[in-house]
Amino acid sequence: MRLLDWESQILSYLRGKYGRPTELDRDSPLLDSGILDSMGFTELVGYLEASSKRQIPDDQLVPQNFSTVRTIMAMLERLLGDIE
Repeated sequence: MRLLDWESQILSYLRGKYGRPTELDRDSPLLDSGILDSMGFTELVGYLEASSKRQIPDDQLVPQNFSTVRTIMAMLERLLGDIE
């Protein structure tokens, strides 16, 4: 899957899970706004790992990497590159 497709998939997942179809974009604060709480964070990590078929290293499971979809994408790019 290409990174651009990842962004679309993550936004779709979050919009579907949290019912914010028009409000949520790549720069929406996920943690500070309360969209993601600790359980939501864990579920999102599980979704990303299942979708990529790869584990996200523990040292990458920090709030800075999950503050927005943009920061999630930056982390995925560092970890996975342009996935085909």
